[in-house]
Amino acid sequence: MSYDNRHVFVLATADTCQHCHAFKDKMWKNLKQQIQHDDKVRVVEINLPTFRTRIEDLPNSNQIPHDIKRFIRWFPTMLIIDGESWNQGVRDKQTKIRGAVFNGKEKNNIYEHVKGAFTENAILSWIDDYCNDTNHYEQIQFNPVQETAGREVVPTYGAVCTKRSFRSRF
Repeated sequence: MSYDNRHVFVLATADTCQHCHAFKDKMWKNLKQQIQHDDKVRVVEINLPTFRTRIEDLPNSNQIPHDIKRFIRWFPTMLIIDGESWNQGVRDKQTKIRGAVFNGKEKNNIYEHVKGAFTENAILSWIDDYCNDTNHYEQIQFNPVQETAGREVVPTYGAVCTKRSFRSRF
């Protein structure tokens, strides 16, 4: 079986996120076309019904690496994932994928949001940087997902996407 090893751009949103709706309404259609234009990057959209939805509960969860949860810390989240790593993560749910978060920086073993330009040009430039130099990718060795009574609790931003809170995704 042959696998598509192109980089994977992921847009993770939630239906209950007003910032996600604004992004999709104002920027996403044109940005998606530009990302797909040169065919170097696959685009995957992960749209969660609520902040509390677990990725495992999505109908297409068997096509998404389980480890993607480590990278989603706020909404909307944009990720670039190494294609080979993505494919391995789909085949083996224990695989730690290699990727990066747009306007995110690893600090003290978690991704934190950093202020930065949120424009089409900034996003496209960021994607190009990762496509042209895979040394940018981080394979973080921590797991920010906590377990509570055997269930995973993924840190996310609250209902207005501005205050950090711990919300269960189940």
